[in-house]
Amino acid sequence: MRVALLAGTSHDRAPGPVAFAIAARLHGVFSRSDDAFERFLGRLVVGAEVMGHASWEQARVHLTRAVELRPDFMPFRTAMGAYYARNGRGAEAKAEFRRALELATSHPWDRALATEARERLDNVLTWAPDPPKKEGEPGGG
Repeated sequence: MRVALLAGTSHDRAPGPVAFAIAARLHGVFSRSDDAFERFLGRLVVGAEVMGHASWEQARVHLTRAVELRPDFMPFRTAMGAYYARNGRGAEAKAEFRRALELATSHPWDRALATEARERLDNVLTWAPDPPKKEGEPGGG
């Protein structure tokens, strides 16, 4: 049952975007954990079988699906940007954080997420700066 929930399958209906986002988060957490206690808690909460299948690739797959289902949902865009940043993919991280910042703030937590997205974007720009604007481009010389 736990594997089915994290894999995004259900016997009675298709999984929603939140299920994919949760699965992505768990894959990301468990695939990078070097802490024995954290791995123990993971096995206890979701089971050893799920822990054995945790990977960054599965995190990306699940998070991509969540974004596809709710492209206008700031938490998913911010999480996708964080995934890309964590994996050294600066161009994709910047694009996701910028998309998150373009979204309207419709939920109470969106302002905090917008602040987080801005901070993360600024951080990514320190190690993956935008190329200089060419003459004739908006903002160029």
